[in-house]
Amino acid sequence: MEQQTIKIGLVSYLNTLPFVHGIDLIQKQSQWKIETIHAYPSKCTELFKDNKIDLGIIPVGALPQLGNYQIISNYCLGAKQKVDSVLLLSHTPIEKIETILLDYQSNSSVLMTKILAHYFWKINPQWKKAEKGFENKISGTTAGVVIGDRTFSLKNQFPYVFDLAEAWYQFQKLPFVFALWVAKPNLPEQFINDFNFFLSTGIQQIPQALDTFLNNYNLAINYDIALNYLTKRMVYDYTPDMQKSKDKFLSFVKNLSD
Repeated sequence: MEQQTIKIGLVSYLNTLPFVHGIDLIQKQSQWKIETIHAYPSKCTELFKDNKIDLGIIPVGALPQLGNYQIISNYCLGAKQKVDSVLLLSHTPIEKIETILLDYQSNSSVLMTKILAHYFWKINPQWKKAEKGFENKISGTTAGVVIGDRTFSLKNQFPYVFDLAEAWYQFQKLPFVFALWVAKPNLPEQFINDFNFFLSTGIQQIPQALDTFLNNYNLAINYDIALNYLTKRMVYDYTPDMQKSKDKFLSFVKNLSD
């Protein structure tokens, strides 16, 4: 019987580069047949819900929408405090913001901004779903949630930059987990074991991953800045504190929707 091709949803941001490297090693060094599909976080969620991928790096805020799933890895996309790539950008102080544009590429970060606005910053802005190019509409009392690699070149253009992971830490004294490796039930146990082994290898080989893949991202940052971001800002271990933070976050999400 022909072996099943396992379809993996990957987010096309620099912070997934260690995972990209690990999955590249799976393709080169294991017997598994895999296909990778690159998308931004909210699109990755759609692919999972539409059964177009078998597993993916899924935003934590989307977990309640998924139905039947399993978390298959002790690795995640997280941050202890400051992350540098999940930001609220503004031309005014937080208390003067009247409207917040919500990044169409985001799920968890949008929810986190709403939680922080209500419970931490104590502001009540108007929320607007944004479309491609919305970064150019951040002006006056209109701020914007921006995630991913675009933040590296954008943040220097704004006098007020609020790092959402840092704000979450100030609010809860916990790290933040942005996304987890989530799979459909019944993936082969051996594949899950091998998958985690190669993810671990990718994380351990971040300098090699940068050498191999950095040019693919076409970023306006150099090797040293990228290395600092991946090793000092990003956290890839799904620790008990990360799990606690995830549960806390989802309880706030439930309160927002009730």
